[in-house]
Amino acid sequence: MQVPVLVDDGLVVAGSASIVEWLGQTSGDPGLVLRDSQQAEAAKGWVDWIDAEVGVDARAALFWDVFTAPKLAAALFTTGQPAWKAALFRRLIPGRIPALRERLGLTRDAAESARKRLAAALSKLSALPPRLATWPATSSASRT
Repeated sequence: MQVPVLVDDGLVVAGSASIVEWLGQTSGDPGLVLRDSQQAEAAKGWVDWIDAEVGVDARAALFWDVFTAPKLAAALFTTGQPAWKAALFRRLIPGRIPALRERLGLTRDAAESARKRLAAALSKLSALPPRLATWPATSSASRT
């Protein structure tokens, strides 16, 4: 299952973009979604491209780096938590990092490959024409 997840009266909406779209449709707030169908489709293309080309690799590289610094991991994952939870997490996280890496399939080589794919995807942004909305964002990346 994806995160974040919104649950409302038995309805489950997964993923940030889907949650924003659902909130815009149900709340009536005109600022959350684009009303123009062409602009909405272009925006969805960007979200899909970012999810496919940037998001997965950015998370893999970030988590590898975060998990190499247990104090940083504890600080990131306990922001806004009560002090006792943060203290408990700081004591437990160092021992859990190997299992978390294994569960997420994080290895040094996987993180380095993710960084390379991320750099290639982001380099596409520097080649964009001034009118970003006209760029045909596609999500045809292969995860090799």
